[in-house]
Amino acid sequence: MKPTILFLCLILTLTSCSSDDNPIQINDPKSLEGSWTMVNIFGGFAGIDDNYEPGEIIWTFDQEDQMLMVDNSVGTDAPITSGLNSGTYDYHIETEEEIDYLFIDGYNSGKYSIDSDTLIIDDNPGADGFRYTFEKFSE
Repeated sequence: MKPTILFLCLILTLTSCSSDDNPIQINDPKSLEGSWTMVNIFGGFAGIDDNYEPGEIIWTFDQEDQMLMVDNSVGTDAPITSGLNSGTYDYHIETEEEIDYLFIDGYNSGKYSIDSDTLIIDDNPGADGFRYTFEKFSE
């Protein structure tokens, strides 16, 4: 009888602890949150390979509201070579077979990856898509 009581006490003690009591915030290495400055666009039918100065094109992701704010000071005369025009866009992420895809205003903008402070959005430049390279931005 005593082993049964000890076993029940042990089970109750272990199950009464909940990981929800003190959630641990983990900095997700794949997090888009924050501001990113575009440094290069590569690809397309014309074989574009354009570099940009830090701060010329800034994408700011708000993951809580799933909104993307774009500040494109390069201009809108050639939006293909400078990415999105200035404005606010809805975005979401879909993961398929361990690959993360970024959808902006419902359009699949390509797979994305983050390595340290570099964000790459790859829309298959080998098939006339573009590869956008960003660096984490802080003013």
